[in-house]
Amino acid sequence: MKKIFFFTFLFSFVSMTMAQSGRDQKKANIATEEWRYELSCKGTGGSDNSYLIDVVSYLRDDRLAINQSKKNAVHGIIFKGVFGNSVGCQTKPALTKNANLFEEKREYFDAFFADGGTFSKFVILPTGRPDKVDQVTKTEYRVNMTAQVNVIGLREQLETDGIIEKFAKVDKSVTKPRIIIYPSDAWAMNDKGYTKKTDNQNGGLTNTPDYEKAILDEDFMVASGSLSKLFLKRDYPPVDLKAEVDKINEEKLISKFSDDERQTSLIDQIINVAKPDIKISVYWKVNSKPPNFQLYYQLKAVDSYTADVVSTADGFGPESRSASIGELIEQSVNDKMDDFINTFQTYFNKMEDEGRKVQLEVAVSASFTGNLDKEYKIEGDSYPLKEIISAWMTENAKSEPNAVVTKNKMVLKDIRIPLTKVNKLVKSGKPSAVNAASFLEDLKKYLKKFEINSTVESRGLGLATIIIGTSE
Repeated sequence: MKKIFFFTFLFSFVSMTMAQSGRDQKKANIATEEWRYELSCKGTGGSDNSYLIDVVSYLRDDRLAINQSKKNAVHGIIFKGVFGNSVGCQTKPALTKNANLFEEKREYFDAFFADGGTFSKFVILPTGRPDKVDQVTKTEYRVNMTAQVNVIGLREQLETDGIIEKFAKVDKSVTKPRIIIYPSDAWAMNDKGYTKKTDNQNGGLTNTPDYEKAILDEDFMVASGSLSKLFLKRDYPPVDLKAEVDKINEEKLISKFSDDERQTSLIDQIINVAKPDIKISVYWKVNSKPPNFQLYYQLKAVDSYTADVVSTADGFGPESRSASIGELIEQSVNDKMDDFINTFQTYFNKMEDEGRKVQLEVAVSASFTGNLDKEYKIEGDSYPLKEIISAWMTENAKSEPNAVVTKNKMVLKDIRIPLTKVNKLVKSGKPSAVNAASFLEDLKKYLKKFEINSTVESRGLGLATIIIGTSE
């Protein structure tokens, strides 16, 4: 009789336990389906490659707090982003901008967020217990917990699984700008003291950045390496600045004066050789906030041809006690990098359609017989040279020439030229970049049909002059 009673009791206990477990699981599933939570930065937002966040979860059972807070933290970073705060942590965007991604990849995310699923690899609860529990209604609790999420690892997992696109990924058919990273004038001169005296062409000397010292500075090399890593992840390989300096030195291209006898900075010389579409200046400063450090940064992308600013990013990174400069830069800039790149890529895409803006000049040399009014025959009719050149510009440029013309000079400001051209001598048919000087080289060839010799002088990628009537 006792045995019967014992087994009856045991069976009832197991049944009740299983029923309770089933009810608990049902509550857990409902909580996961509802995704009711709020995320904000905890303190200064974390360090290294992780976000430190405050997770506020709304639950029907406070016993679900630990597991559901972990799920909510990861879910929010993927789909909603994290609100910033007033103590140095800026709002962090979601890993995806696709509002329908969860439903589109429902099978994947159901498995990803299952109890013990892949999500759990990227999140920990440093305290292991709720920071605060409030019962807001008879059937609902509001639970605050601190979570730390490995965002870099999470992003890489989703990229590897083909769920989100790689950083700033664009269609392979889209041409990407050639970029170069260099130290800002403020960092080189004010923070590091890398200056030199140069002739200001007015009989005096001016302090200018000593870029060669700045480029070889150990801190800049570390910073540049960290930024390059972020660009490379997004398939934007920067020009190797040090290699270009070495190349210039080897080829002895560094001269005291440029063609027009004005001193040229090393950066300008590098740009003339490397021919980047976009140059990106970087400034950063590490502020001491004992016992931590915090990095302030500025990135500025400039059109190498026009000096127009095309994209900017700045802000403060998370505080850290032990991170290196390179790590601080990666942590600080990473959140802004996609928007920063997308902005200048959009600018470049528009430029590919509309043409690259440059300034072209046509000048008449003293040895030329005549001026721009001199007439030449084309198919039996006579046309002044200025009209012949204007017609060639109309035919070959991407915008109508709006020239200021005198008898001896023609200035075309903001004329747009093609980004690339195919050289007939290149058998592969691979296009090469076009700059102001190379564009005028084609005009030089055209003018030979009229037995007009000329030379082309470059003053940077976006400004060039063709001089009519010079000897070869």
